[in-house]
Amino acid sequence: MKTVKRPVVESLILGSVLALAIIFIAQKQILVVLEWISPVFYLPGQGASLLSGNSHEPPPWLFHTLLALQCVLAVFVVGWLAGRYRDQTAKA
Repeated sequence: MKTVKRPVVESLILGSVLALAIIFIAQKQILVVLEWISPVFYLPGQGASLLSGNSHEPPPWLFHTLLALQCVLAVFVVGWLAGRYRDQTAKA
C-alpha cells in the first residue's frame, strides 16, 4: 500500500504545481510561452464548454479544475512510464 500511495501523492503535487504554473503564465499574458503551450488549453476548454452548456465562455473554476486534472493525469502517466522502464537493464 505504501508503494502505491507515494506515486499518487507525488503526481497530485507535481500536477497541481504544473497546472498553477500554466494558469499563472496565462493570467500574466506571457505571449512567448503561451504560443508554445496553447494546445494544453484545448481539452479543458472543450470539456468545460460541454459540461456547462456555454460554448462561448465556460466558467473559469470548471476550466481550471479540468486543467489541473489534465496536468495530474499527464504527470502520473509520464512518471509511471519512466518508473516502469527505469529498473530494466539494457540488452546488448
